[in-house]
Amino acid sequence: MQEPLIVGIDPGTTVGVAALDLHGDVVFLYSKKNVSLSEIIFNVIKHGKPLAVGTDVYPAPSFVKNFCSKVGAGLIVPDENVKVNEKRELTSHHPTK
Repeated sequence: MQEPLIVGIDPGTTVGVAALDLHGDVVFLYSKKNVSLSEIIFNVIKHGKPLAVGTDVYPAPSFVKNFCSKVGAGLIVPDENVKVNEKRELTSHHPTK
């Protein structure tokens, strides 16, 4: 059975992806310019099964919605865009691989 994952996706010219296990440990980090949705899906599912996907903007970008739809994951969207200083604070104490 594949490991369940919590995935964060930041789409744009450069797409950033982070996947955590259910203990909050980083399993996968990925960043690439001009990448397709299928390539992101392929790289994420090599590491496990996405259960939930988060974004830091409201409304969720179509790229993130499409990812969720294709992998059968739930979507987590904030009530409003998360500010840069909030993101820095949330991640400042989290170790990365």
